[in-house]
Amino acid sequence: MSIGPIVFLIFFGIKKILKELNPLSANLFFITFFSYLFFFTNLASYFGTHNLRLFTNVNYIFFSLAAFYGLQSLSKAFAKYQMIAFKIIFICLLVYFSFYNGYFIYKRIANIDGRIPLVNTAYLSNQFKEVFQEINKTRQKNQVILTGPYSDMGMIVPIYCQTRSYLGKPIFTQNFSARQQISDKIFRGLVNADVLKQFLQDNHITYILLTGFDDYFQPQNFEKISFIKTRLVNNYASLYQVVSY
Repeated sequence: MSIGPIVFLIFFGIKKILKELNPLSANLFFITFFSYLFFFTNLASYFGTHNLRLFTNVNYIFFSLAAFYGLQSLSKAFAKYQMIAFKIIFICLLVYFSFYNGYFIYKRIANIDGRIPLVNTAYLSNQFKEVFQEINKTRQKNQVILTGPYSDMGMIVPIYCQTRSYLGKPIFTQNFSARQQISDKIFRGLVNADVLKQFLQDNHITYILLTGFDDYFQPQNFEKISFIKTRLVNNYASLYQVVSY
């Protein structure tokens, strides 16, 4: 969950929230605190769930409240210099958003790979439900699924299944670029069987999901491997299970 530049204001507002706690602000604070606690630790696994299941949009309400109090505190502190402060903040935000957005637009255009389509996972066919149900039939401790390196399925699967994803949300996944690169090689069939087997074992991967959003990869790359079996195939997805390490 990205909160952008308001994180600067939050630090000035949390102090006031904690100083003037009421039932509403206390609930918002503790929900946000435990949301991040479960996300950045493995506590969620002890409750048989995924850390993203407890990551809630209530955090936005708390951060908005904290940012408001932070802005209020800064306004009082610089009451004599309101116009100057306004201009500085305006210029800083303008530069920040212009550079940030401009940089990533440039990177996207300059490095775009024609083999990688722009995917839209806002709508999922009902046939994906079959896939999620199949995954939930065999729940294992620390179960991990490997999804296509360029689709958003790595963020979607944990919502419906009690499993972790090797490729989650980029901002919250350590070494995401390196993970994406090795996943790309695996899905293209460029990794030999012994290396692949060790990789799957080291990362506790039990399922591999190839979807219609990954149609630039070939299913044959997994179907010919002895320790991977086809679990389900429909018009939108192919689900493979790692049967042995």
